[in-house]
Amino acid sequence: MIKKAKSIQEIYDEVKGYDLVLTVDAPLRTALDRLLKKPMLGTWAMTPKELAVKYAPLTIGRSVRSKFDAIVEISRRLRISIKQIHYYVDQLLNLWEINGNLDNIYESLNDEGRSVFNLLKKFPTVNLAMNRFDPSLIDKNRIAVIGLDFFTKLDKSVLPHNFDAIDIFKDETYDLSNFYAFSSENDLIDRLVSMINEGNANDLAIVLDPESSYLPLIRSKLKNKGIPITIKEYLKDHFQVRNFLALINLGLNHTNLTVKEIAHFADTFSFDVDVDKHSFFLSEYLLSDTDNQGLMEFCNLLDNVTNMTYKEVIDRLSERNITLPYELSDIIYQLNLTNRRIDFESYAELTYCIENMEIEIDTNKNGVLLVSCKSSAYVDRPVCFYVGLDTSWDRESKSETIDNDVEEKKGIDLFQILIQQGMIRYYLVSTIKDNQPVIPCYYFNMLFGREIGSFTSDPIFNAQRIRNSQNADEKMLLKDNVKVEKNAIFKYFSQSRLNDFVACPKRYMYGNLTFSEQKDLILKGNLFHEFASFYIIHPDVFKKLGIDFFVDYMIREYKKMVDDAVLDIERSKFKVGLKNLCSYIDSLSIDKDINLPSHVKADKENRFIKLLGLTSEGTNTELKFVDDEIHIDGIFDLMVNNVTIVDHKSGNKPKSRSEIVKKSHTRPKDEPDYQAKLYILEMRRNNPSDLEFIYNYFMADYENVIDGKNDVTGELVTIKYYHKDFNEFITTTDGIELLSSTSDSRKGIIEKIGHNNIMQFFMENPIPREMQFDSDLLLNSDYRERFCSYLSNFVNSRSKNISENIADILKGIVMIRNANAPNIKTVYFFKDDIDEFEEFLTEKYNEVLSYINDNFPFKPINRNSCDECNYSDICLRRYKT
Repeated sequence: MIKKAKSIQEIYDEVKGYDLVLTVDAPLRTALDRLLKKPMLGTWAMTPKELAVKYAPLTIGRSVRSKFDAIVEISRRLRISIKQIHYYVDQLLNLWEINGNLDNIYESLNDEGRSVFNLLKKFPTVNLAMNRFDPSLIDKNRIAVIGLDFFTKLDKSVLPHNFDAIDIFKDETYDLSNFYAFSSENDLIDRLVSMINEGNANDLAIVLDPESSYLPLIRSKLKNKGIPITIKEYLKDHFQVRNFLALINLGLNHTNLTVKEIAHFADTFSFDVDVDKHSFFLSEYLLSDTDNQGLMEFCNLLDNVTNMTYKEVIDRLSERNITLPYELSDIIYQLNLTNRRIDFESYAELTYCIENMEIEIDTNKNGVLLVSCKSSAYVDRPVCFYVGLDTSWDRESKSETIDNDVEEKKGIDLFQILIQQGMIRYYLVSTIKDNQPVIPCYYFNMLFGREIGSFTSDPIFNAQRIRNSQNADEKMLLKDNVKVEKNAIFKYFSQSRLNDFVACPKRYMYGNLTFSEQKDLILKGNLFHEFASFYIIHPDVFKKLGIDFFVDYMIREYKKMVDDAVLDIERSKFKVGLKNLCSYIDSLSIDKDINLPSHVKADKENRFIKLLGLTSEGTNTELKFVDDEIHIDGIFDLMVNNVTIVDHKSGNKPKSRSEIVKKSHTRPKDEPDYQAKLYILEMRRNNPSDLEFIYNYFMADYENVIDGKNDVTGELVTIKYYHKDFNEFITTTDGIELLSSTSDSRKGIIEKIGHNNIMQFFMENPIPREMQFDSDLLLNSDYRERFCSYLSNFVNSRSKNISENIADILKGIVMIRNANAPNIKTVYFFKDDIDEFEEFLTEKYNEVLSYINDNFPFKPINRNSCDECNYSDICLRRYKT
């Protein structure tokens, strides 16, 4: 059971008659001081540390200095790195806090540690002031001590001989109420933020784990609403401090910078960069953007960073109205770096101090109070929202020397106090996180003496499920009347977007939120595709200028994104690729008089045509289609005629025939690939007849060039579409001949039985679709028995294996459907395949629409799918908040 904790007001009423009140909880101390009605010199409620600091000039003869001061000074005196001294000081101060003194520690240290010990024990730290505190200084006062069990041994060293201990709990139990369970973190955050406005912000507190994914999202959404927040902020978290360090880091490492690495400085230094050129080397990008004055000035600053002092860099930023916190200048001063020229050593020291020492900075004190669930227990706001309450709320011991049982009891008591703060309390939890059920905080198990595994199924929470639809009895929630216009967000599936959505809806969502950055492999593919289009339209110009002219141009473009060291290898790849493309295109009989539907247009810009000042007269290449009726779009690389299209692939690993089929299933088990079916569907809508889709892997055997073997020719993977269902096709002569070609033995038994007899059986007994792709299912079915029984009548043979030989014909069926017959080099799709795909496409389109005003779920197709995802670091929260 949860013990009832006294409220801040109740504690105040109990201690208001005392001369001095001591507590280790700083927010409680502040709240009690605020409630005090009588005038008083100084503070009435204090922490033990504050009391020791106040009397330090009397007890240790000087004012207390910070831990950072101690680290810097000891580092200088011993000439040991700040990083190493920081480790020793942290360990020694922690032991001092736990044990109340430094007795019996010296002998356990190495020589270096002993040197640090000898200096630290004399340094005017708050620990020293507490250790030497004279209780007689406050003996004359009536003193109340709140929550004595939370005091460490060092805290207790400041206590007088006589004081009154104030219990923080009542002899009552606390019942949980106002628990609300959401199906996702986003739903929880959206509903929480909807309740907050400028009028109530100063009355609200949000208690959460600061390392959770909730914090950055809540901060961002409150900022977008213009709601101020109050949160303990450290120097390392300040946006401009991070920019300051990043700027110096770029200046120290400015060789081979990419545009992406400097893009986030664009607003600060008033320059623009092209989003699709983020992967370009900065030096190459500057050559094409010489009028970008702001970018030139920024790059000039980077070039001169190592010739500047830290103060000069701060001054340059001040000239651009960039305000850095005072604490940054102070730490630079204390490290004697103010007028030091910037170098790697000083930068490493400064960065270490900022990142590893909790240097708090002054922040705004108005607005919504954001409170860590692992720091204090008291919150002085009338309304408290508790967010998460999962296992991340468990407190971890900071030292191996702490008594775990004592520490656990202290953690449970602090948790009980924390969840009872404010006059009005809301407990907001999500039921699913990263596709796993959320488990309540371990402290609930300890308090109720049993395992509690769910917020929604356990009666102690009595949690009300909150769905996106507004329920009449959801009194805590504000109604949100804003609805997103679905079609403004989603109109078309490209083959890649469809692949992403089926692989995982969350991946699809992230793909639509992030911009398209031009990577080196994408640029290389674009160069090849645009050349192929150019060559089809202007083959005579290519022959006149020669292949080296085009290779030289492609290398100039490509070197913007790759290191010079690989350019010789890349040059040979480009040359091989162009030769293969030209050779393949020359082998085709391209019909240049095809009629295109109105929604298919050749409108993509071609850099080779632009380079040479030519016109784009062709209608066969780079044909973009946008189909509003079935919500798909894409680009045909080459339309040879009305029934054949070619898709150029610059990768050197062709897709296997069986892989094309397997990845195009509507219920795939691995990463899907729907390009072939999606393009055939679009072709079929314009020309419902037999069709052909060809993958041209023109770099497939490039390794032969490297190994000094034969010239490469590329590899073609052909997919044929028959405009009839498979069960109809297999009853035709073409169908039986294809079946015969799957193996010589199969061909022999088919000829013995006779084509017409087999066709007759298939006409009367269509093969169930699910069996066409599964040999185990088909060969262990009644269908097999009927097939063998019927066709055995047409075979004059006494062989014991005749039944197995006839059944093997069915195995050939499955091999055709799965495209894994060794003798067949073509993939076959049929009308019922594309019909099924079209229905599947409609189903997925409707799913997207249903998610737009809800949430795209995390539903990876299998465990390995996340490893293939570009957004897994974001989605799986593998980042520091």
